[in-house]
Amino acid sequence: MIGIGKSISHTGNSMSYGWNKEKQAEVVYSNHVAGQTPNQITKEFNIIQSQNYHCKKNTLSFVISPTIEDGKQLKAKEL
Repeated sequence: MIGIGKSISHTGNSMSYGWNKEKQAEVVYSNHVAGQTPNQITKEFNIIQSQNYHCKKNTLSFVISPTIEDGKQLKAKEL
């Protein structure tokens, strides 16, 4: 399993990338988010983020990529 986390300033681009079915990307967990599309979720984030105008990198992005072997064995719930 390969994981990376960082603070980013490009929320919308990151959300769109995470929804890219051509890259076999899949959202395996979300919590307290009402939106169903990258644009809807980005708008939700922007409402909260606008309250702290000093912060530029105001999204935490975490990506977990299973190895090829793990990807064949693990189900979304197990990830």
